[in-house]
Amino acid sequence: MKEERVVEIFDLLEGIKEKAVSEVKYLFDIVETVEKVKEKWLPRLPYHLNIIDELHINENGHSRILTKLLQYKSESGKYEFLESLLAYIVANRDCIDFGNIKIEKPQITQEKCRIDMWVRDKDYAIIFENKVYNARDREHQLSKYINRTKQCNYREEQIFVVYLSSWGQEPEEQSWNKYKDAFTSRYVNLSFRDDIVNWLKEYVIPNIRDKDFYLNSAVLQYIDYLEGIYHKRTIHKEMNMEIRKIIEERLKLDKCLDNSEKVRFLQSKIEDIDEIRQQIEELQNEYRNKIFASWREEVANRFPQYRHTSPEDETHVGVIMEIEGIEIWAYIYENNQLYCQVEVAGDLPKRKRNIKKSWVYRGLEDLLPQEQADAIWKYFDYNDFEGAFNCFLQVVEKCKQEIERENRADVESESESVE
Repeated sequence: MKEERVVEIFDLLEGIKEKAVSEVKYLFDIVETVEKVKEKWLPRLPYHLNIIDELHINENGHSRILTKLLQYKSESGKYEFLESLLAYIVANRDCIDFGNIKIEKPQITQEKCRIDMWVRDKDYAIIFENKVYNARDREHQLSKYINRTKQCNYREEQIFVVYLSSWGQEPEEQSWNKYKDAFTSRYVNLSFRDDIVNWLKEYVIPNIRDKDFYLNSAVLQYIDYLEGIYHKRTIHKEMNMEIRKIIEERLKLDKCLDNSEKVRFLQSKIEDIDEIRQQIEELQNEYRNKIFASWREEVANRFPQYRHTSPEDETHVGVIMEIEGIEIWAYIYENNQLYCQVEVAGDLPKRKRNIKKSWVYRGLEDLLPQEQADAIWKYFDYNDFEGAFNCFLQVVEKCKQEIERENRADVESESESVE
């Protein structure tokens, strides 16, 4: 009997496997058909020009645009767009605690301490995490940002989190670490596809004064850009109608008895798609980690004379160079995007920091054009692995040459002193 039962269980598992494979193939066939419709329609769409489209902004670009909007002050000194965003959250997400925020003299920054957008005022702080391109959460990412904000003398109950998702995806559980339950009433998920577009249309555009022509133009361009990402522009209407028709036919929605049955059926398909998406993301992360592992091996072979940074970190690779007791870190890291960075490590006197800047930055401006405090860096597209790694190798080589030059100068100086 036991053997028969084991055979039955294996037959059942095999059946489940075959059904799952069949379902995945079925859904991918629908995706492939939809892509063919897009390929047919997109070249036929009316001519359309959007400046932001042509600039190919990355995730950081979205943060810069939104930060500029939140920084806007009216002639009376009110932060009208920040106020309207909080009003939108209260009205559309029933997050009453956001309505208790009293805006006085907020400091609104972008990419400070690696926080995409950060609003800090007298009695509150708001952390904005931007995931417009569905980048995965780094280890304990939200938790680290909350801890960083607490270090700025904010109590936990004064901190709010706004997760700017692409289409409503939630943060990973690990990103919160221990904080998820504590932030139930001070956390909101706003999607770019729906919430940000609606906020801009309903709360921002109607309140821009006629004389602020360029502001109005910029916001309209951004709305149009977001609608373009999600194929929600008016020019996409006919294409979207054909896609909907295909989905309805392939899913056999006409066979359903009533609308409630259609809703339940579609919900089951959404769950299937979410499960497949999760598997694809896990595969993507696995391959990404393998890329970083190969980089660490290559860096170890190329630069054996240097210590390496965070060898246990799956998405981090770099070297530690030293001159006159100053540690210089050069590395590639994944933080929503890929970036190559050079920075000084440890607490150093101002004079030593200035020494560092005088030679480390020399010749690196073209490779690493962005600068803040004691670090310089460059962002790369989320998947531009070759570009990021080539930049990193060039940076290390230039730093290496500069260190050797400084060391030779020191030796020559000592020789002259002896003479």
